[in-house]
Amino acid sequence: MQPFISWAALLTAAAALGKAVILTRLTASVKHEFDERLERFRSDLKDKESELQMLRNHALSGLKDRQSALQAKQFEAIDQLWAAWSSFAGLRLSLSIVGTMKYDEMLKISKTDPNMRGLFADLDVFDLKSVKLDGDMARPYVSPLAWAIFQAYSVLLITGVMKIKQAKHGVGTPLFDDEGITRILKAVLPEHTALIDEIGVGAYPSLLGPLEEKFLSELASMLKGEASEQSSMDQAKKILVAINPSPPTAATAS
Repeated sequence: MQPFISWAALLTAAAALGKAVILTRLTASVKHEFDERLERFRSDLKDKESELQMLRNHALSGLKDRQSALQAKQFEAIDQLWAAWSSFAGLRLSLSIVGTMKYDEMLKISKTDPNMRGLFADLDVFDLKSVKLDGDMARPYVSPLAWAIFQAYSVLLITGVMKIKQAKHGVGTPLFDDEGITRILKAVLPEHTALIDEIGVGAYPSLLGPLEEKFLSELASMLKGEASEQSSMDQAKKILVAINPSPPTAATAS
């Protein structure tokens, strides 16, 4: 006797089969739509990545261009500052003159003695017009220490020349502060403080060599791209303060 299958059972089986087919088709449709969206997302992502890479390359290129331009400016500034430094070479003898004679006594004599004034007139062989005083253009591109040493060197040599000119014209009262020059030299060359204290003005000529060596060393560091250390920054500040000390306030003056 064969099993009897009711229409209800067939309808139920058909309904279940229909649901399975519909579910399969729906799943396939959803998967297809998801795959399409995923592909579009991947495509958009690649476009974004390409765009970001272009922006990154452009930014890096611009940075390299700016760095190259800045480096060129720094090299130019170093050349300019060294040229200015070298232009002072003709004034170096002035420190030997005022440092090896009893300058203060001879200055007082020059006020009333034409022969003494004549002596200093003969010694005044220095042409300040040959000195390049355009180092300010280099200042933004050189290290603070290089600039401070250059300023100290300039003040030192110009003071030597002006002392000779002062005596030549019979200005018997000292116009230049030797203590100020000593303060500047100690700030630039603290390792020579003992020599400066012992010899005083007479030590100035012998300090020109170490001064130039320190200046060249700082320029060499710049050419190597080495950043200034905090100690160098602090020393630069001390040198500039020694060159341009703050005027006394009312409280300190009283």
